[in-house]
Amino acid sequence: MAQSVACSSAGATPRLGRRQAIALAGSGMVVGFVNRVVAAAPANIQLNVYRKGSLIGTHVIRFSQTSDILKVTSQIDLQVKVAFITVYSYQQTANDDWENGVLVRSRIQTNDDGKETLVQAEVRDGQLAVQGPSGSSTTQLGAMTDISFWNQAITQGPALIDSQTAELIKIQVEGGTKERIMVRGQAVEARRFSMTGTKGRSGSVWYDDAGSLVKAIVTTRGETLDYEL
Repeated sequence: MAQSVACSSAGATPRLGRRQAIALAGSGMVVGFVNRVVAAAPANIQLNVYRKGSLIGTHVIRFSQTSDILKVTSQIDLQVKVAFITVYSYQQTANDDWENGVLVRSRIQTNDDGKETLVQAEVRDGQLAVQGPSGSSTTQLGAMTDISFWNQAITQGPALIDSQTAELIKIQVEGGTKERIMVRGQAVEARRFSMTGTKGRSGSVWYDDAGSLVKAIVTTRGETLDYEL
């Protein structure tokens, strides 16, 4: 990709062609999410994030519907403290546009303990053009970022985009097995999917019968983080 991806809020939201949307839906990439987008935006999600049993922050996901575009804002705010002193902090804000269950635009700003990065993606010529610290690349429509696990279709996507580097992550997914887990102090049935990616990343995500995220465990950089509603 010779030029940078233009993802400013002033730009026009890229649109999927009818044939592209039908093709993606037929391939199973959308996993029933299209109907949810057309009908209404999903309910907002707030996840508490735990490290070694201690609360270190939150991951808040907000949804809004504008015409046929689902706007998703994801905000992560983490702080690790030792003896009341902050020894590590992490903030990330992602603004995504989805059309017919497909990511068509993303802008992700991250401050990883003082190191700032920007990753951008946008539909161009029937592909998703991605740019960030690792350089520029393209991937097929249906790909999404690694923080899009609110969307159950992440378990069937062709690739994940690293939200800090813009690298494309290959993943393997197993499971879909029903389990009873504790959610907000109550036992609920949910389907668990185990995901393994490059660079030692792995994790599990649980979705209820409606396809809504209810729990996640993520292992990255040698750390395991628990995400709970």
